[in-house]
Amino acid sequence: MTASEHIGGADRRLAMLLRLAFVAAVPLLYIDTLASIVQIWRSSEAYVHGFLIPFISLALIWHRRDVLASNEPVVSWAGFAWLVALSLLWVASDFAGVQLTRQFAAVAMIPAAVLSIFGAAVFKSIRFALLYLLLAVPFGDFLIPYLIDFTAKFTVDALHLLGIPVFRDGRYFLTPSGAYEVAKACSGLKYFVATFALTTLFSYFLFARVRKRLLFIGFALLLSIIANGIRAVTVVLLLHYTDLDIAAGPDHEFVGWIVYALVLAVLIWVGNRFQDKHSEGGDDAPASDASPAPTAHSAGLTRSLKAGALAFAAASLGPLLAVWSTSVESVAAIERMHLPEQLDGWRLVDEADADWSPRYRGYSDLVEGRYDSADGGAVDVAVIRYASNRQGAEITNATNAVADVDVWTFGNVWSLSVDVDNGGKLPLRQVRVARPGTNRLIWYWTEVNGQPVDGALQTKLAELRQIVSGGGTIATVVLVSSPLTETERDTELLLSRFVKAFYPQARGCFASEDTSVGCGEGMMVNGEQH
Repeated sequence: MTASEHIGGADRRLAMLLRLAFVAAVPLLYIDTLASIVQIWRSSEAYVHGFLIPFISLALIWHRRDVLASNEPVVSWAGFAWLVALSLLWVASDFAGVQLTRQFAAVAMIPAAVLSIFGAAVFKSIRFALLYLLLAVPFGDFLIPYLIDFTAKFTVDALHLLGIPVFRDGRYFLTPSGAYEVAKACSGLKYFVATFALTTLFSYFLFARVRKRLLFIGFALLLSIIANGIRAVTVVLLLHYTDLDIAAGPDHEFVGWIVYALVLAVLIWVGNRFQDKHSEGGDDAPASDASPAPTAHSAGLTRSLKAGALAFAAASLGPLLAVWSTSVESVAAIERMHLPEQLDGWRLVDEADADWSPRYRGYSDLVEGRYDSADGGAVDVAVIRYASNRQGAEITNATNAVADVDVWTFGNVWSLSVDVDNGGKLPLRQVRVARPGTNRLIWYWTEVNGQPVDGALQTKLAELRQIVSGGGTIATVVLVSSPLTETERDTELLLSRFVKAFYPQARGCFASEDTSVGCGEGMMVNGEQH
């Protein structure tokens, strides 16, 4: 080896290390977002497998390290475009307080950085390993209500087929051996997301064609859902025919893992039965050797430095916009809210019933109270206002709930509307909650700057429009609740009558920092009537 070749090889290795350093630096811009992912891994059994995902990805990349060593990296402008787009998605999600898309954008920065700094050929050779990192993002909580409903229906139908009398009410069902509830922990989400991560990796090595991989993953997910239903049926049968106490605790988990082990055995058999020979991740072909070689020893270093700096600048766009928006954001003094003492046919009598209270976090203000009507009806009210939209202080945070989830069990959420003043319709959500000896009906609606919005997505879009237009956002959720009477219809009529009396006076009173603006007659603000 000549001296020139030795120097060239050293420069090449240094250029490679420089590019790798820039790839590693990009996710550091989003360290808080990545830390939030790790926190979810630590706090939720459903996502604890996320700790393995980065190591699996690194192992897959190391397995193809020859690609990085034998090809000259090139710049990819498509990669820079992806970095800018993901950075803007991250900052938009940050403004709107959408944690999931913020986390996806932060993790997706890593494959986008590799694409921009190393080029399309190198990216293609390790794309599965890079995209597999996206499975580290904790997603799937939105599936819980659907998984619970399927499990409850599957269990009840199976018990009917087995000749066991059963009565079902939503996620609750009653048999001669006792009463059961398909709780959140029984949804099977942890089996579902673990199966998704495992079979995605499994299919990469077994199948060469993308269609077969997708079919195998879909089959595995369907099997995991059915298996969770079988697990629930097994637990009920054991409780019905034996004296075993496995409704909860380690024995309950043991039954689940036994069923899941059988699912894995079936998946392994099916995968081996239909695998493609010599697949080994066949779509990640080695990078082309046609990449241009540097014309001088310093050219590789210069090009690497420019590519890395440009990628880092593109990825920095979102965090810089977030810092700028924080620096120019004006924080106004928030006036305390007060409920109107008199409504048409209703009177504020006392604080809300201590039996029920919503569980919201990070709010700017909260006011609660109870109203009595002349005919003896009683409605509890809670108004919660958010003058900020940052992580942990947004109205659509996943941890917020219309009742304490540790105390109450929840039925299905229904959409409805109530005719209010001037012929308008107020979109509402209705949910039934229960605890031993008590059932409640809760209606609630959300407003952004005084305008009702229908659902979490519409709330986020309304908040984002306000931010883009340069205005601040005041988001409010209003909850009204009453214990269930003999018939649910009577309680619905009671709540409807109250909302029609409350909404015209309350509308606009929680839409700005100064709650005295636009309040209806009788609304109390800081002890003064307006």
